[in-house]
Amino acid sequence: IGNKEVLERIKQGYRHPKPAKCDGALYETMLSCWDSKPFKRPTFEFLSAFFENYEVSVERKYDEIND
Repeated sequence: IGNKEVLERIKQGYRHPKPAKCDGALYETMLSCWDSKPFKRPTFEFLSAFFENYEVSVERKYDEIND
């Protein structure tokens, strides 16, 4: 699809569905970045802290799955 159609879909609220192997917290954070109200979007400070901590939590879950 073209850029114009992408923008129209986004304005109508379309978001890609959560990929099967995507953690729910990561997907929810991604969705919050697309909020139509800028003041509801996460700050870069929040995202930086989220991803610093996310890496640690994902490694733990990955290790648990592979045990």
